[in-house]
Amino acid sequence: MGISVAVKYNWRKEINKSDCYQIDIRVTINSIPQYYKVEVPQKVPSRDWSGIAPTWVKNSNPFSFAINDSILKRLQQIADLQTRLYVQGKKLTFFHLNKELNFKGNRKSFNDYFKNYVTKPPEEVVLEPGTWEKYRSFIGHLDNFNPNLRFDEIDVEMAARIRNFLTRQPGSKPGTKLAPSSIKSLFDKFMVVLQHAATIDKLIDRDVVESIIKKVTIVVPDRQDGLHWDVVEIQNLKKIPASALLPSQIRDRKLFLLQIYGSWYYRDLFYMSRWDVHKDHEFGMYVAGARSKNDQPRLVPLWKFPGAEAIMKEFEDPDPKSTFWFRRDIFVESQAYNRNLKVLADMAGVYRDVTNKTARHTGMTLMARLGVAYPALKKIAGQKIRDIGRAYIKMGIREIIDATELAQFDRLGI
Repeated sequence: MGISVAVKYNWRKEINKSDCYQIDIRVTINSIPQYYKVEVPQKVPSRDWSGIAPTWVKNSNPFSFAINDSILKRLQQIADLQTRLYVQGKKLTFFHLNKELNFKGNRKSFNDYFKNYVTKPPEEVVLEPGTWEKYRSFIGHLDNFNPNLRFDEIDVEMAARIRNFLTRQPGSKPGTKLAPSSIKSLFDKFMVVLQHAATIDKLIDRDVVESIIKKVTIVVPDRQDGLHWDVVEIQNLKKIPASALLPSQIRDRKLFLLQIYGSWYYRDLFYMSRWDVHKDHEFGMYVAGARSKNDQPRLVPLWKFPGAEAIMKEFEDPDPKSTFWFRRDIFVESQAYNRNLKVLADMAGVYRDVTNKTARHTGMTLMARLGVAYPALKKIAGQKIRDIGRAYIKMGIREIIDATELAQFDRLGI
């Protein structure tokens, strides 16, 4: 790959009355050029331009030292970037250059680094809008804690202070504090960006980050018992007469049941690909593919639930060119969906808090109670298998069939 770097003056060949023009760094990769502006106190008159390093701007210009220094710093940035990428076994691209040279703010400021990470994330990082919103939420808290936290200030003690600050922040309901799970989610975003700064951009020592990971912990209590629905409650939900429901409630009852059958979140339905849905000639419909949240493979035996396939087909997108299985018009904002679920729960005699996440907890609880083996549970849920002793258990369609053989959901009437 051919790479060249050059300092260019008035590369557009402009002509103006002042005869003053800007300076750019031209980087050419595989014969394709791109220009990066050098920030200077003022544009340079042509009479002061020598074009010869290291005094591109002649001493006759009152800002010659500052301008020449800015050019050198730009060139050094590019050289340092090439070195970092070489160590990582990567090739220089315009993506890397744009991220490096168009950085907004102070590179020594973690706040500015975090904001640039969110606005111009690494190429390999693809997250859902809701996840990016959590990143933005964290930087809002960090700005309140310290609007200009420097990298050289970050250590175990500082990370603990940030964690403790989060514990004192108000929750979504009046008079409450952030829940431990919310605190952990926000703090995890802090650690993701901190690790990137250490491993990729070398802005903080990796040992410091490792120490924070080991020593600054957040305890999240186990899920409360009773969040899931039991079999009778699901049966009651199915028994609600359609005549007593609005069309949107009928639709959302079916989607909620489908969530239970597949142990899915609402967004799992939204992002389900057309190519994730399969049908075994002997058993029936199943879903196999990576979850959008974590790219973990899942394999869900929908044939275990007699009503699942009918719901899948009812809401299937009729457009064969659509990459999604479900029609887009069946989905609403999660708040509106949760409101319908609350109404349905009341009618089914369930007076506990209910959200779309309740369905996933319910589905996994039912699977476990009916004896579905642990590796199969993990595969169905699409979760990472952290236990190294179980990490090598391969779960394909045959293994899922065997693991769920004794779990007779059809007999439960749900």
